[in-house]
Amino acid sequence: MGGTTMTRMQCLTPTDAREMLRLSNALHRSAADPVTRKKILLDGICRLVEADGALSAVTTCDRITARQTVISVVQTVSGAPDALISDSGSAPPVTRGRRGTLRPRSGAQIAAVPNRETSSRPPENSQCYDSYIDLLGMQVVATLTVYRSQADSRPFSQRQREIVNAVHSEMAWVYGHDMLMTSPEAMALPPLKRETLGYLLAGDLEPQIAAKVEISRAAVHNHVKSLYRHFNVASRRELLDKWPKR
Repeated sequence: MGGTTMTRMQCLTPTDAREMLRLSNALHRSAADPVTRKKILLDGICRLVEADGALSAVTTCDRITARQTVISVVQTVSGAPDALISDSGSAPPVTRGRRGTLRPRSGAQIAAVPNRETSSRPPENSQCYDSYIDLLGMQVVATLTVYRSQADSRPFSQRQREIVNAVHSEMAWVYGHDMLMTSPEAMALPPLKRETLGYLLAGDLEPQIAAKVEISRAAVHNHVKSLYRHFNVASRRELLDKWPKR
């Protein structure tokens, strides 16, 4: 495990354990699409540690060039109805920002979310804490960042950090979709089909995918059928079930 991954849980209370169990149950009862699950995870962590917002980012790293590629980004702000979502294909390289937070390089934009670069990272000068999980060795890394607004200068306590690490580690199955997107089967797909796969797994319907990739609905339908054959499944549900919950 890398970065700030938890090795001990010395400060957690029985109440913390009960609340984490409730969050786990809510995740298991939620809709199957990975975006909904990540939003529930982030919202739950914000409540547990009194954070104003949270961000989840999954990146791959090329062993030879050390180039990082963003696979997915989901961000939520406490009390806001919607989360920023980016979930398809490859994205520009990113660098490690302050406290390890993932930041796009100058001029880059997070995958498939035009003109919203600054929304995909915590506010400057905010209190942040990062938790890292190596999903497939060092090749695929999930980063979960919680942060407080500039008006709240309280650092996250040791207990709150342990909560973030424990929840992130124990509920890492929510990244099954990202692992599928980085699997050899997915990486072998042509760019347009891989982009379609990302939107499909994120919960988009065929008309929505057609609008986002700017091709006809008939073309999207053909891509979806081709993807089902490629992964030897008959439906989106079967595709998601290729990476079952832990």
